[in-house]
Amino acid sequence: MPFIKANISTSVSNEKEVAIKVGFGKAIQLIPGKTEAGLMVEIVENCTLYLAGNQDAKTAYIKVELMGDLTDENSNNITAAICELLEKELSIPQNRIYVTYESIRLWGCNGKNF
Repeated sequence: MPFIKANISTSVSNEKEVAIKVGFGKAIQLIPGKTEAGLMVEIVENCTLYLAGNQDAKTAYIKVELMGDLTDENSNNITAAICELLEKELSIPQNRIYVTYESIRLWGCNGKNF
């Protein structure tokens, strides 16, 4: 039951939004047991994001929430995939992309918790 929220400082066309959603679906599969079938994605464009006190370039903050623990290797792999995706699709420099992870103990859907 992963959830990825992308706060992006620039506009995102419908075509790029779909490409990002598809890319997140591929990236989440780098975590054993996670698939796009259970992935929810939120893309928030035109966010006011400052990094190092400035807005000199496009910037993104990505939050990945998932049930269960994540190994360092898995988080490194998905961070690399997300940064490469956003650089390719939106020309966001990788050094202006922050990715954080949160492990959720309980997750509810369809009227019940897992």
